[in-house]
Amino acid sequence: MSWAKLSMMALSAWLLVGCTAAELDAFNDSLRCVNEFPNDTYRQNQCISYMNEARETEQHNALYDWCQAYAIRPIQAASPKLDRDIEAFDRKFESLRSRVEQVADYYGDYCNTPQQRRANSNCQYQQMQGFLNEFNALQVEVARLQPEEARVNNLFTTFNNECLGLDGAQYMPYSSNAPYLADRRAFLEGAAAELRAYLANW
Repeated sequence: MSWAKLSMMALSAWLLVGCTAAELDAFNDSLRCVNEFPNDTYRQNQCISYMNEARETEQHNALYDWCQAYAIRPIQAASPKLDRDIEAFDRKFESLRSRVEQVADYYGDYCNTPQQRRANSNCQYQQMQGFLNEFNALQVEVARLQPEEARVNNLFTTFNNECLGLDGAQYMPYSSNAPYLADRRAFLEGAAAELRAYLANW
């Protein structure tokens, strides 16, 4: 093996240190073109240009398929469903809160002690237990919604980080529901704890 060839191999190895996979592929393609047309610079450059275009097309198609599979289609499936689920949860939450507020003052004034409750047929244990059951059910529901909200948020982040500019794709804003769900969960946990203690002393 000639000294010139050994020197070229050593230089190539040195240049490849720290290269990305894409840069390594481009380098190998260039070497193949040089070896294919060893004495023809014009055809070498044509070959390298063709290889670069083919690689860019392949990379574009791979990114397109990845974005479709891991961002766009999951967003299309999950985001509308999450919106519907949160709207349904909010309706149930507001209905329960409204019904509890309608009777809270009365129970606080006229059903606060065992003596008051025994003397007043309007003080209904079953009604309060029903409210507690609804609080508990909504806690389960919000606990299910929170990780789904995080997943959808991550899907939008993935799209905006990885897929912008792909075939004209533009930034997709996402208004997180995480603070809303955290607030509702805290309210439900607090209200359920108070109602549980109230019923324990009935």
